[in-house]
Amino acid sequence: MSAIGPTPKGKCAMTLATATLKLETSRLHKLLAMGAASAMSLMLLASTVRAGEASSSATASNLGTAAATAGYNGDGRGYVQTQTRTGNVNVARGVAVGVDQNGITFSASNAVASRFLPAAVASNLNITIGFNGQVASSGGISVAQGPVQRTASAGGFASNNRFNATAGSTAGGSTDRFGTVRANTFSRSTPARLPITPLRWRR
Repeated sequence: MSAIGPTPKGKCAMTLATATLKLETSRLHKLLAMGAASAMSLMLLASTVRAGEASSSATASNLGTAAATAGYNGDGRGYVQTQTRTGNVNVARGVAVGVDQNGITFSASNAVASRFLPAAVASNLNITIGFNGQVASSGGISVAQGPVQRTASAGGFASNNRFNATAGSTAGGSTDRFGTVRANTFSRSTPARLPITPLRWRR
């Protein structure tokens, strides 16, 4: 400062105020950028939360047990049902269906085992159809054979949101040491073909 010469107090104060203003503006830009990134993350999270998912599972054993589950999670309308029966023939069934603004989801699982038949069988099927034309499906089947004990189980899910549709299945079982379990699953999907057309409920 002494090499330049004396500076009026007013001018010095103006220079400091200008530097402070530039610093605050830079901070404001950073805060706005962080806020925009957070808002985008919340939007993506909200779209994930709005996904509709239907799921089900079923298992049955020749030893007199059967169990089933079914569920729908989404902001649309859903229907779920489970049914079990035990005795000489043990049966389990679970079904879930849901419809929301993104599409339709469906999941069904069945299992049957008998004291007299040599095999226990379980199957699962899942389908989701988006209103944008995207389709995903999966399925599975399990066959358990054993002279003493045999249990078969299968389950899966179908899910969709504004951006994609997915489906998955599981299948398995158990037997005594003299038995065998054979299980197969599949899944497939097709891309969207139409513009997204959200479904709006009337009240």
